[in-house]
Amino acid sequence: MMLLIQRKNSWIGSLAPLICLILWMVLPVFAAQDASPTAPAPSGEVTAPADTPSASPTTETEQKAKPEATDAVKSDEQAQAEKRSKAKQARDRVIAALMNKDFVYTPDELIDPFISFVVAQTVASEPRKGDTDDEGPPKPQLPLTPLQKMAAGQIERGFKAVIWGDMGMRALIEDNAGKGYIVGVGTPLGGNNGLITDIQSDRLVIQQEVWDANVKQMVPQTVEIKLSKAGEKKP
Repeated sequence: MMLLIQRKNSWIGSLAPLICLILWMVLPVFAAQDASPTAPAPSGEVTAPADTPSASPTTETEQKAKPEATDAVKSDEQAQAEKRSKAKQARDRVIAALMNKDFVYTPDELIDPFISFVVAQTVASEPRKGDTDDEGPPKPQLPLTPLQKMAAGQIERGFKAVIWGDMGMRALIEDNAGKGYIVGVGTPLGGNNGLITDIQSDRLVIQQEVWDANVKQMVPQTVEIKLSKAGEKKP
């Protein structure tokens, strides 16, 4: 028995190389058949892949949303176009107004930018009368500024310098408190409605109003304040 088993094993062992050779030749043929492409369909017929899902039809919501989005874009473009058109029209109107040769500046209707807001005071040419014929001079006007409160002697002591330049002659007046003022022609100075009428290199001319008992009127009177020289003591 043992001898038969040994012979059988020897026979199988001798066939093993032959079996391996046959398998090595047959297996590539089966593998090539499995990898070969599917035969094309006849002309005129299109075969859809089995795994590819069919395209779903567009829903009604999507169909409605597309026109609404298009309308919104159109309305935005129209609004921008209207803004550009209005801006262009306004610019054209301004250019046309500036290029109009018939335009005439009338200060009666418009504000004149060349007129000063500060108007210099002028002394009345006609003398002022008293309150009544039987009474004395009219009541003096109340002083409004520190310069109008200064008497003639204070003005003379406070007259420090004369300044001149492109704007004309100016004078430097210092009050009792030591505060300086730059004054010019037309500046109220001193009592009796005093007003500066002229500034020279060495003097200051002030016109005041005094009471004339003969005519019972306020008449103008000129007062000159001289500039003291350096080192000269003022009274």
